[in-house]
Amino acid sequence: MDRWCKYLKILYLQNNLIGRIENVGRLKELQYLNLALNNVEKIENLEGERQNLEIMIKNVCSCNIFRV
Repeated sequence: MDRWCKYLKILYLQNNLIGRIENVGRLKELQYLNLALNNVEKIENLEGERQNLEIMIKNVCSCNIFRV
């Protein structure tokens, strides 16, 4: 994904059945990630300096969601 979407800044993935998302850290230019209305239980590999990344998450399960 980092090869084809190298300069991706906004990613809308809302209203799907996504349960897990990983390697977001590879998208160095990503500023906004919308995961609302999904089944997200884990977000993994969010490493790096992500000070400018805004993540929208609503209606998620009440489990440990962030794992870096």
